[in-house]
Amino acid sequence: MNKAQSIIAAIDSVLPELQRKEQQEESVWEYAMIARQLEFLRNCFERGKDYRQEFNGRELNFSLVASRHFAGPEDYLLHQVGRISILLESWCE
Repeated sequence: MNKAQSIIAAIDSVLPELQRKEQQEESVWEYAMIARQLEFLRNCFERGKDYRQEFNGRELNFSLVASRHFAGPEDYLLHQVGRISILLESWCE
């Protein structure tokens, strides 16, 4: 499995849970924001595009938002989102 495939697999492992929580807890914007950014990333990697160019050099902040809002029972989401961030860093090298 190459780096892009690893990133897609990591996104696919957490995205359904974020989308489920987004539907259940409509007032919590964090789930929607993180889900949209991960969907964007997955789309870029599936098409073989550099997400940095597709996002016009702007920064993605899904990892920061997750670290500030996921705690306690949602630690597993924080861990999985953090894993995606680490994979992205290794892809950029």
